[in-house]
Amino acid sequence: MPKLGFSLVQYFPSAVSDEFINIGVVLVDSDNAGFVDVRFTQDWRCVRSFDPEADIAVLESFAWEMQRTKNRPALLHTMEDSFSNAIRLTPRKDCRTDNPLAEIEALTTQYLGALLA
Repeated sequence: MPKLGFSLVQYFPSAVSDEFINIGVVLVDSDNAGFVDVRFTQDWRCVRSFDPEADIAVLESFAWEMQRTKNRPALLHTMEDSFSNAIRLTPRKDCRTDNPLAEIEALTTQYLGALLA
């Protein structure tokens, strides 16, 4: 069974506050060389409710870029090393599965369930 890791993509509206909302899930293989997939909220209204001043266009653009890029490992590395404080990745948590696509769907439902509508 392959060893994978997942991180949540979180939106922090304020650098001085610990308040956040999960907006995405990233699933990678243990060495970042193989499977990499990402899912984002489909309902940005929840983010707007959380932070009425959120720049939804920027968040949507970021999600679009993550979902469309062919070089996700490089983009993931950039996110981990130098992304702004407004969007953060949680530390990776290990998971094992024979079906990575089913696993990311399950993680998406678990962590973004209310944001998928």
